[in-house]
Amino acid sequence: MAGLTHLVLSAEQGRAEADARAALEEKVRLALWRMDAVAAGVVIEENRRAFSGDDPASDEPLVRCRFRMDAAGVITGAGDADAELARLVAESQLGLAGIFQAMERNNQWAANSALPSATGPVQGFPQSSDYQVQLNRSERNVRGKAFNQNLVQANGFEDLGVSSGAYQPLWIGDEPFLLRSAQGGVEGVWLDRGVFQQALLNEADELLPLASLMPMRPDEVAIEPLGLAAFPWRLVVGESPQAAGGVDRSVWLALLAGWLAAGLALVAGVVMVAGIVRLSERRAAFVSAVTHEMRTPLTTFRLYTDMLDSGAVTEESKRSRYFRTLRSEADRLSHLVENVLAFSGIERRAAKPAVEKVDMASWLEAVRPRMEERLATAGMILEIAVEPGQAALGNRAAMEQVLFNLIDNAAKYGANSNSGKVLIRTFSEARMVILEVRDEGRGIPAAERAGVFRPFHKSARAAAESKPGVGLGLALSRRLARAMGGELILADADRGARFLFRLPAAEA
Repeated sequence: MAGLTHLVLSAEQGRAEADARAALEEKVRLALWRMDAVAAGVVIEENRRAFSGDDPASDEPLVRCRFRMDAAGVITGAGDADAELARLVAESQLGLAGIFQAMERNNQWAANSALPSATGPVQGFPQSSDYQVQLNRSERNVRGKAFNQNLVQANGFEDLGVSSGAYQPLWIGDEPFLLRSAQGGVEGVWLDRGVFQQALLNEADELLPLASLMPMRPDEVAIEPLGLAAFPWRLVVGESPQAAGGVDRSVWLALLAGWLAAGLALVAGVVMVAGIVRLSERRAAFVSAVTHEMRTPLTTFRLYTDMLDSGAVTEESKRSRYFRTLRSEADRLSHLVENVLAFSGIERRAAKPAVEKVDMASWLEAVRPRMEERLATAGMILEIAVEPGQAALGNRAAMEQVLFNLIDNAAKYGANSNSGKVLIRTFSEARMVILEVRDEGRGIPAAERAGVFRPFHKSARAAAESKPGVGLGLALSRRLARAMGGELILADADRGARFLFRLPAAEA
C-alpha cells in the first residue's frame, strides 16, 4: 500500500506537470496563430500596394521605406534612407545577385514544402515532449498553408515563386525585408524591426508576457517548430511550465480511503485503487479526445474571423465560402456538445426518456432532411424503405439522436464506397420494431467490433490519424436505446457496416 501511495502521488505530480506543459504549449500555439495573422496581414497588404517610386512611408511606423534596386545595384525611392540602405546591403555582401539567391532559398516559405516532420499524422502520447514538438510542426504547416492560400486569393497570384512577383520575406543583416523581382532588379519594403516585433508580441502579451522573437535563418526553417509561417521569426517562450495546485484533494481522500480499507480487508483496498485508476483513465481519455476534436474548428474560427475582420477577403464568393466553412465547423462542435451532454445525463442516471407511440413512417420522413444534409457533405445519398403501419414505443428526440449518430458514422467511414448509398429500412421481429442502418463502406474490422460501443473507444492517436470524433456516439446511442427498452447491435454484413436499432412494438 505504501508503494501504491508513492506511485499515485508521483503519477499525480507527473500529471500536474504534464498538464502544465500541455497548457503552456496550447498558449504557445495560440500565440503563434495570432502573430501569424498579424504578419500575414502585413505581407498581404504590401503585396497589394504598387510601387510608386515616391513613397517615403513617413506616416507608417511599421515601414522604414520602400525602394527599388536596379541591375547595377543602384537604390532609388528610399528617400533619406538611401545611404543607410546602401550601406546595409554593402555590409551584408549580398549585392543584387546575392539577394536573388537568398530569395530563391527562402522560396520554401512560399512553397511551404520544407516541413518533413509535419507531413504525417502526429504520433505518441499527448503529454510527451516529442508529441508536442510534432504537433507544433504540424500546426505550423497548417498555418503556412492557410497563409499561402489567403495570399494567393487576396493578391491573385498563380503561385508564390520568386518569378511570380510575390514578396519574399528575407533578413539582410539583422533587418527584416520583403523583396520581389521587378524590371531586372528588385522592389523591396524595409520594415522597422522594433515596431514589427512589438506589433507581433502585443498579440501574445496576455498569453506569454515574457516571450520574445528571434530571426530565423534558412537552415532553421525546416526544423524549427516554433517558427512563424508568414515571416522568418522564431518564438522564444521565456517561461517554464509551472504545475499549480499540487496533488488533487480527491486523490488524497481516495488514498486515505484505501489505507482504511486495507486495514479492514485487502480486497476492498485493491478494488478501491482499481476504481481510482479507471476513473483517472476515463478522465484523461475524455480530455484528450475532446481537446483534439475541438482544436481544429476553434483554429478555423480564429483564422477565418481574423481574415474577415482585417478585410483581407473582399470577394463576396470567398466570403460566402468562409461563412459556410464556419457554419460547418459550428455544426460539428454542436453535435459534439450534444453527444457529451446527453452522455453526461445518462452517466448521472438521469430520468429515463418518456416513451410514446411513434409512427415510424411519418417520423422518418420528418427527420429525413437532417440526415440527407449530413450525407450530402460526404457526397452520399439516403434511401428509406419502411413497412406501412409500423409503430414503436420510444422517445422521438432520443430516437433521432441515435439515428443521426449512425448516419454521421456512415458519412465518415462509408464515404468512399462505390455506390455512395446509405439504406434505412424497418421490419418487425418478435414484438420488436427494428430499424436497420446499412452503408457500403469498408466496414468494421473483426478485431475492433467488440470495442465499438465502449465510451471514448478512440485513443488520442487514433483520433489524430482517422476521422473526426471522440468515440462517444455509439456508446451513447446504445445507452439511449436501452433506456427506451430497446437495443442497438452491430450485425454481420457482407459489405460495409450494418446496425440494428431495436425498439418495442406499439400495440395496434
